[in-house]
Amino acid sequence: MLSIIVAIHNQLAMNRLFWQHLSANTEGAWELIVIDNGSSDASAAFFAAQGAKVIHNGGNYSYPYCQNRGIEAATGDTLAFLNNDVIVSPAWNTRLLASMQHQI
Repeated sequence: MLSIIVAIHNQLAMNRLFWQHLSANTEGAWELIVIDNGSSDASAAFFAAQGAKVIHNGGNYSYPYCQNRGIEAATGDTLAFLNNDVIVSPAWNTRLLASMQHQI
């Protein structure tokens, strides 16, 4: 399974767009882990309603700190770190995993 980890701070409209493309274009088994950096809009609730694991930080922490919190919560055997302003293409994860397994 693929664990997708993303840190957010507000940007509800962008988060909705991110989710729309992620859910439509990700193949196979996966989980989304959202590290919420103290959003004051409905971003954390939006992701929770979609079934994502939402981890709440007490403030706006650094990217490495957020990613480490996501790693701790991940249950997948492969990790993907995305930003919430990435629009993924169809089968992005299948192609990524295939390229990771390619040997030279």
